[in-house]
Amino acid sequence: MRLVRIASPRGDTGVVRVGDRHEFLTDPGGAYSDYRWWIPRACVAIERVSPADVPRT
Repeated sequence: MRLVRIASPRGDTGVVRVGDRHEFLTDPGGAYSDYRWWIPRACVAIERVSPADVPRT
C-alpha cells in the first residue's frame, strides 16, 4: 500500500515521534484517487528493521 503522508499533531510532516498520534494518509489503489487516512493510538516505540525485512510491493 502506498504511503502518501505522515503528519504529526505538532504540524510536521514525515516525522514520527514516540508519544504522538500521527495521521497516516495512504493510497491503497495506487491511482491517486482513493486516498484513505487514519489516526492510530500514540506511538509507543520505534524499531529499526533490516532492509531484508521490509516487504516488497
